[in-house]
Amino acid sequence: MSCLGTNFGIAVFPPIMSFLEELYGTTDGLSIFGAFLWNTAIVGLITTTCSSVDNSAGADYDDEENQVSHDDHKRRSSHFAIFFEQPPFIAFFVLSILVETSFVAWAIYLVPYGESKGLEPNRAALLSTIGGTSGLLGKIFLAMVANFDSLHPLIVFTIPSLIIAFSYLTTFFWSDFAGLATSSVMSGFCIGFQGSGRFTMLGLVVSDEYFKTAVTWLYSGYILSTLSGGIVAGYLRDISGNFQAVFGFLAVVCLLNAAISLLWILSTTKKGWKKSH
Repeated sequence: MSCLGTNFGIAVFPPIMSFLEELYGTTDGLSIFGAFLWNTAIVGLITTTCSSVDNSAGADYDDEENQVSHDDHKRRSSHFAIFFEQPPFIAFFVLSILVETSFVAWAIYLVPYGESKGLEPNRAALLSTIGGTSGLLGKIFLAMVANFDSLHPLIVFTIPSLIIAFSYLTTFFWSDFAGLATSSVMSGFCIGFQGSGRFTMLGLVVSDEYFKTAVTWLYSGYILSTLSGGIVAGYLRDISGNFQAVFGFLAVVCLLNAAISLLWILSTTKKGWKKSH
């Protein structure tokens, strides 16, 4: 269901943003849409799962109250403790934000980029369909062939990011539908593979104790990347007057993603990024 939902969003998101962009402009339109998404970020950060308290028989009320207070303090502080207790999550969190930045801006500007290349609106809209379908296939491919107990940053972040960056850069030289569709297939497949792969890999990066907190931070980071990535890409579009600047920016983001993941790999051993069992 998550695969279908994500790729369905690729088809729905561009028309909504086109409507807002037509009414308010690119930057203001993204800001208005992002205002709704901030609700998810705020709720994600302040919502916690109630922890159960194991009270031994014969414990008095004061001891029980102190235990609840202690557990509540520990539970709340764990939101930020994950960055100190689980250092690999810092790199993972930054990489995830870059992935989402690339994905959101790609989904927004893929269709208008095709139109700017001279494609008819109906033909340009097919690029989004092709990209979304390829993303779904990328997720299915991961589910079929991946060993979920041994996913590595090289497979999840480095290689897909390099392929995506290459596909973005090739659009500078293609103006026909076949070339742009090929780029959509490459980028869509890798984005789908990368999107599912990083959530699957999360269980290897953080301990079970911090897993729910990590998911909360990742979804909050998604909101931040939706705002920052879309606004920056829109700003580049406004000041440059073309969409090539946007896809050049996305290529740089992907190359930065690949570089950070390589530094992560080189600076740690396998046990350094994978949680101990």
